[in-house]
Amino acid sequence: MPADGGNRLVDGRDAIEPRESILVAAAKCLSERGFDRSRLRDVSKYAGVSIGLIQHYFETRDQLLHEAFSWSCNELLARWRLRAESWPDDPWRRIVFLVDELTLGPDLKRHAATWTEFCSSAARHDELRGPVSEVFIGWRRLIVDAIEQARAMGLAEPEMEARDVADILNAVVDGFEMATAVDAGLVTAERFRALVIAVASSLLRPSPVTVPPEPYLSRAASRN
Repeated sequence: MPADGGNRLVDGRDAIEPRESILVAAAKCLSERGFDRSRLRDVSKYAGVSIGLIQHYFETRDQLLHEAFSWSCNELLARWRLRAESWPDDPWRRIVFLVDELTLGPDLKRHAATWTEFCSSAARHDELRGPVSEVFIGWRRLIVDAIEQARAMGLAEPEMEARDVADILNAVVDGFEMATAVDAGLVTAERFRALVIAVASSLLRPSPVTVPPEPYLSRAASRN
């Protein structure tokens, strides 16, 4: 579950406020260097601004990195929620679309490496665990809501609790993301997507709904 602020990390920074631009650059720095090795001079280079300007908004390195970490995780959750709203009346397609959002982005390996690095940093620093936990909780909530709606509409007949299904899907996604981050050569983006959807289908037993054969990412994104 990548959390690096999407495509705004570099190309979009000129279009946003200086403080947020610094947070975006710091999030990119965190994704590539990790919490322990990121320094103000690194963020300065990523942002294209002076260290003095950074310190105008953030008194210390730790304050900057903590806020950048939280900002990146919150931005990811907001993007997921927005995407989920593309299919409010079709829970199965909403699940498929969320999987598309995770697997069919322009740079899956970088996003996978980002999320792996964020989890690793949170494992070493207690103060970073909250934002990462919120990402897990937010993803689970979106999937659980879709499953419960599908069950209520008679579109799915899962034998397990919705949260258990969501947690299994999360484990599958994170496992493939770790393999992708280290370039293990196990899955392409297309196979990643297909296998996660296959697991979801086997757990949810959608009937009579057929698993959509093509990605919904571009189609739904055009509606926002």
